[in-house]
Amino acid sequence: MNYQYKIKFKARNAELPRCWVYGYFVKVNGNCAIFNDDREFKVIAGSKCQFTGFYDDLGHEIYDKDYIRVMDSNIFNEEVDLQVNMQPENYPGTVMGIAYKEDDDSDNHCSLGDLLCSKVLRVGDKYSHLGLNKETV
Repeated sequence: MNYQYKIKFKARNAELPRCWVYGYFVKVNGNCAIFNDDREFKVIAGSKCQFTGFYDDLGHEIYDKDYIRVMDSNIFNEEVDLQVNMQPENYPGTVMGIAYKEDDDSDNHCSLGDLLCSKVLRVGDKYSHLGLNKETV
């Protein structure tokens, strides 16, 4: 996994909810939008995900709320799927965000920085399995 920090976001396009748009996020008068080189896109509130600055082993950007598969690591004894969280309020002292195993009370979590020497693949995001209408996203 590689690290390069850029303040960039992705969010679901309000007009085409199955599509992500990428760029700079703004919220004005309760309306959310992403600006990029092409234009402004209205986006679904609550679908905003910040770029972590990390890339998986195939060069894909890793965003907040993404799922990653850790396949080769000194941290875990087995292959494990983790969710990325850029606001780890339950893990004080973690600067770069964490990756944790969803619905697991065990210690299956680590700092994203701890995974720099691990083999990691992005395998999805929090919204992939949800209904994509405006009420649920």
